[in-house]
Amino acid sequence: MKLNKNPSNAELAKYLRWISASLQIKQASRFRIIAYDKAADSIENAETSVTELWKSGNLNQLPGVGGSITQHIDEIFRTGKSDHFAETMDGIP
Repeated sequence: MKLNKNPSNAELAKYLRWISASLQIKQASRFRIIAYDKAADSIENAETSVTELWKSGNLNQLPGVGGSITQHIDEIFRTGKSDHFAETMDGIP
């Protein structure tokens, strides 16, 4: 799935849930799966748009959105995709 460079909170949350699901299928660490689910919940329920949080450099201020997830989301906003997320979803129909 390719996102546009300016995804809505709902679009980004859905994308993170797909990452979580692919990690479940690949039997990744339970903690990684939970991290993506928490980040998705936090983004979906945020009162501010993710775009505004990203532009102001405050994306990591959302509960559950840690450093590595912030870096991957930053890549989405800059390029419309995340290489790490693409690799995670590789092989998942």
